[in-house]
Amino acid sequence: MKFPDYVQVALLGTGRQAPPAAHGDGPLARWLGRLDSSDREAALLSGAALAAGHERAGRLAARDTGPTPEACPKETHPWAGESAGALLRRLLGGEHPNLLPEWLALAASAGRLAPPELLPGLLDAGAADSGQQEPLLPVLGERGRWLAAQHPAWAWVRGAAVLDEAVWHTGAPEARRAFLRRLRAEQPARAAGLLAATWPQEAAEDRSWIAAALESGLGPDDEAFLEAALDDRRKEVRRLAAGLLARLPGSALGRRMAERTRPLLRLAPGPAGARRKTEAQGPAVIEATLPPACDRALLRDGVEPKPPPGIGEKAWWLIQMIEATPLGTWSDAWVLTPAEVLAAAATGEWAKELLEGWARAAVRQGDAAWAAELFSAALAAPRADLLEPLLAALPGPEREARLTPLLAAGTDDARRLLGATGPGSRWSWSAAFSRAVLDWLRRETARQQDEWSLRSRLQGFAPLLHPDTLAEAAAGWPVDAASWEFWSRGVDAFLAVVQCRADLHAAFR
Repeated sequence: MKFPDYVQVALLGTGRQAPPAAHGDGPLARWLGRLDSSDREAALLSGAALAAGHERAGRLAARDTGPTPEACPKETHPWAGESAGALLRRLLGGEHPNLLPEWLALAASAGRLAPPELLPGLLDAGAADSGQQEPLLPVLGERGRWLAAQHPAWAWVRGAAVLDEAVWHTGAPEARRAFLRRLRAEQPARAAGLLAATWPQEAAEDRSWIAAALESGLGPDDEAFLEAALDDRRKEVRRLAAGLLARLPGSALGRRMAERTRPLLRLAPGPAGARRKTEAQGPAVIEATLPPACDRALLRDGVEPKPPPGIGEKAWWLIQMIEATPLGTWSDAWVLTPAEVLAAAATGEWAKELLEGWARAAVRQGDAAWAAELFSAALAAPRADLLEPLLAALPGPEREARLTPLLAAGTDDARRLLGATGPGSRWSWSAAFSRAVLDWLRRETARQQDEWSLRSRLQGFAPLLHPDTLAEAAAGWPVDAASWEFWSRGVDAFLAVVQCRADLHAAFR
């Protein structure tokens, strides 16, 4: 009379087999004997419930027969105070979870550890989000590292905390990932050699994340490995390798792509043979010829043959070829600045495709000078789809310089781009820009219109405000405006995050 016996009858059907009969004189048998056997369906369900409850109530707890782990070493740093611990508990409980990185940074700066009772929640957070792992390490302390060694899901701590190659060869997948990220950050050449040595033995499903890890600390020592990965059997690995080689200055892939792409673009002279615009002559124009075919060599170097909807096949090949061509190719070939190159391309037949190819190249190659000029060109085009990635390719001060006049003018681009550089962005605003954003938000909320998208994004702006402006954020809102009833809920959510951040900074002061 065990629960699986009732499952078997349920699968066969009570019309073909009766429920198990009670036997013996134990408590379970006595209760089963009270069931009405004439109603097979009811007897089956009731018997199954009794058997399952009996088994759960009588099951002994599992015993760990392994050796008792050594005691945790004593802590060498103090724990965070009561108020800081209470705030961390709220963050781990789901209240403003995007403030967890700020709590970790403040605690590490103050030399404080997370309260012991909150360590499991922090270790779970690191297991769920690899981006949190490195910031978590300083606040775990001896107890956190000891605790992580007792649970396989927290094996990432060992990989991130100790550069021991044994982790790479025999560790759990989570530990191997963490080990590789740290090794790439601290000793990229050593990591490249280790990957080259173990790559033939790596499982196919692991090759994609291993190749992606090369993005951190990418350098010349990685080129031979990535060139070989262009012939890998997994498409994801080949695409990753091609993308990383296109980012690597001086790579053979970049030279190959420049040799293919340079003949396809021609700087046509102005009316009197001019290469630059003068008062009497028009500007030069860049003319493009579409590639005739996408051969095996282009496929190997990362060009996808099938275009997305709305783009011609050959135009798509050209965009990808330009994307993988070093941007200095064009300035050197035509002796023009990036701004002059873009001006010459703006009036040609393939202006849209050239702009997109160069924008993709600036983002992939991390070229801030080209990205700045391309951002201006995309605003003028207008190409709203290119603005967000180009803005993200700029350093923080340059982003602010580009966005500040758009905020002052109250354009749709400002509204969209500020949201794009908000939640999830690594960019923390300066005090001056934070005040400019607050002024803009107060103006926007005074307007009589239902900006649902902006209201929903307000809360995401709060983590980016400079700490010096947190005390100013609550003042100056247009509470008497006719539109305030609509905006008040979004502003209240925004100010709740601001207050939580202010409490965080106060707790660690």
